[in-house]
Amino acid sequence: MANFRKLPIKNLSIDINGSYVETTNNNKTDRLYRSTNGLANEVYGVYKPYEVYFKNLNIGFIFNYHLPKAGLVISLRTQHFFIEDKTMQEINQLYAYIDKDLNKKLLTEAQIKDNTYLPHIRNGNAGETTYDLDKVYHNLNLKISKDFLNGFKFSFYANNFLDLKQTETVLVNGSYIKNIKTDLLTLSFGAKIEYEF
Repeated sequence: MANFRKLPIKNLSIDINGSYVETTNNNKTDRLYRSTNGLANEVYGVYKPYEVYFKNLNIGFIFNYHLPKAGLVISLRTQHFFIEDKTMQEINQLYAYIDKDLNKKLLTEAQIKDNTYLPHIRNGNAGETTYDLDKVYHNLNLKISKDFLNGFKFSFYANNFLDLKQTETVLVNGSYIKNIKTDLLTLSFGAKIEYEF
């Protein structure tokens, strides 16, 4: 993070923030797969948790321009996402099952490797899913605030006012799919009135 309060342009301040994050989420909870045979003794197949790898690089700027005589503050907040990748590795190797009495039974090494053993509790959707940005994307938010001498303050804001959208390429078990990112900040407007006494 960095702040620039004294700039050649009077009444202008700039805040800069950025981050790089690279994490691995190791979930410790087993996953259960319901049996496709309701009459079998094995009610659930038990699978190891999957891991999620996440990598993110972004930088943001906040420009504040203050006009004291008019009681006006104009703020422009920008966000720039350079990397936003996620990989989910699902290692769907059956290693145990839950019986009708809710007892957990471990399989032998030979039973684990035999894909024909207990097929009704085997989930064949193992694989890896990768989400990658197609290009750098940006988000621009504008806020204008006006202070009145009688204690009222009026603010107007517009989020993602350019209505920018971004696509990502999803690799699912060797197949590429292109989607619009669903977690983007959508175009929206609003206003707020405050009174101090």
